[in-house]
Amino acid sequence: EGEGEGEGEGEGEGEGEGEGEVIQPWFSFFEGSGVNLPWINYGWDLGANPWGGDHGGFSSNVEVLHADFALLAEVCVSLVRVFLFCDARTGIMETAPGEYAFDEHVYADMDALVQVAADHGIKLLPVLLDYTIADGVSLEGESPVGEAPGLLVEDRLSFVSLLRSFVATYASSPVIFGWDIINEPELITAVDAEAVREFVHAAVVALQEVTAQPMTVGSWRCDRVTDWVGLGLDFHQMHYYDAMASECPLATPATAYGLDAPLLLGEVQPTDIANKLGTLEAQCYAGALFWSLRADYDFTAVASEYAAYFNCPAAEGEGEGEGEGEGEGEGEGEGEGEGEGEGEGEGEGEGEGEGEGEGEGEGEGEGEGEGEGEGEGEGEGEGEGEGEGDPYASEYHTADQNRNNLIGLSELLRVIQFYNSGAFHCAANPGDTEDGFVPGTGADRTCCPHDSDYAPSGPDWQIVLTELLRLIQFYNSGGYHYCPGENTEDGFCPGLS
Repeated sequence: EGEGEGEGEGEGEGEGEGEGEVIQPWFSFFEGSGVNLPWINYGWDLGANPWGGDHGGFSSNVEVLHADFALLAEVCVSLVRVFLFCDARTGIMETAPGEYAFDEHVYADMDALVQVAADHGIKLLPVLLDYTIADGVSLEGESPVGEAPGLLVEDRLSFVSLLRSFVATYASSPVIFGWDIINEPELITAVDAEAVREFVHAAVVALQEVTAQPMTVGSWRCDRVTDWVGLGLDFHQMHYYDAMASECPLATPATAYGLDAPLLLGEVQPTDIANKLGTLEAQCYAGALFWSLRADYDFTAVASEYAAYFNCPAAEGEGEGEGEGEGEGEGEGEGEGEGEGEGEGEGEGEGEGEGEGEGEGEGEGEGEGEGEGEGEGEGEGEGEGEGEGDPYASEYHTADQNRNNLIGLSELLRVIQFYNSGAFHCAANPGDTEDGFVPGTGADRTCCPHDSDYAPSGPDWQIVLTELLRLIQFYNSGGYHYCPGENTEDGFCPGLS
């Protein structure tokens, strides 16, 4: 599974690698893909009800979480991105000038989330903060919302220290895939860009002192993702909505951005699922998280397509399961007191996925939780072993064009063609060939490399005899499976798992 041990590897992998260099993630595309929850009640899933009244945090919504995560597990979602403190409207208390602590609900709420994820074999990418923490908006209608730019500037040291203590509590949890420091920080307006960058860097440094879990930032869009290079992030992240297609073509190779770490799409509009996943995987993105289960777009409507792409058993049925349990959540966070999306989205269309929905959950709905406090108190050790051995969790070898964990004769002959040609390169249009590659020497090496091109020290865009013999071994073995924990030369093992 790679995440736990590999996080450390992620940090250094990109250093010094320039544009056009492939930076391989330490996790598979399946492991890096999934959905944004993103919240039940925006801004108060961790902490007290900011307007008084009944607690509405995760520990009071355990049954709702179980229904959501059961649905996601059924369609083989591996990773869920979840927003935590958002605009700091609750959960964080100023105990003295410039000094902060968490309220009594924060850890119980986070423990509940972690336990539910563990119960369903799903990993979490928690988002600590949202750009709404400093977007100049403190009221929506007559309701106060969070606005705390000082936490990023004047009180940065004490605030980062508080976040450090929070992350340290879950530092050994196998459920935590990584930490997203802040969502779409480019949309912050109440703090200048350099101060935001300094905050992110300070947070990354502090959090990496207490955990090997990877760090990322949820960059708004493709033309801003480079803003976060050089800060020690373990993987980069950008967001993509269909309205961005002309300026940020999805078929742009991940290598084209010249980043210093792998690139994952942290928000993707859930349309044309198979094509988007196929394109992103072919172009060497580390994963894709669709937006979302509970805000703006309806992932459940396309969940069966997601399952089918990853050969999930649920896809063999009717894609059933999409929808069960979903209703529980919809009244709670989604429609209530709309209004946190204070113009976030900035007119591009892409913000719809994120901004407008962000305020749902303000007014009513506080009582949804009926006090299920189960799950609090766990947090760290749960989830060991979750997901291991799932047959659909395998990453497919590039040569396995029909993704059945078998190397057929025609698939083997294709790699023999590359061997006989002395080299291969990326097709100008990946759809023009069966595998996105062209035999012979060529200048385009920006696509994700072929899995057979691994020796001795990574891709060199030619297939040598030992690499060819390795694929012949899979052919003769009647199958292969993805086995990153076995430390094989290519990440795969002979035989079906």
